[in-house]
Amino acid sequence: HLAGVGMLPPPYTAFEKALQTADNPNIFLKVPGIGEICERPVRLNKSNNFANMPPFFEMAKEAFTVSRMMWASDFPPSANREGYSKTLAGVRDHPAFISGDDAQWVLGRTAAILFKFDQLS
Repeated sequence: HLAGVGMLPPPYTAFEKALQTADNPNIFLKVPGIGEICERPVRLNKSNNFANMPPFFEMAKEAFTVSRMMWASDFPPSANREGYSKTLAGVRDHPAFISGDDAQWVLGRTAAILFKFDQLS
């Protein structure tokens, strides 16, 4: 859950301190849906317009790289925040993960390697 950052207002000192754990190569970071780190609008629409998007995904990517980040839906609580499909879309379409194959890493490749799913035959 992004080191439990939640809806932390700036400055992000506590989150920056938590990101220092990236120095340990055996620590991975769970990437939640946007509704876990942003205030939910009164009415969600197709474009996932969450207000005041903090730079948590970008900060985490810089510290951990996508090879140590894994998305998880946080279902069932996410169903009440933004819904499962928006939880997935919010990460898949987030600017921090649209470059190259970053979204593929966060949405499955990291987990496949960590849990050795890529070695199953």
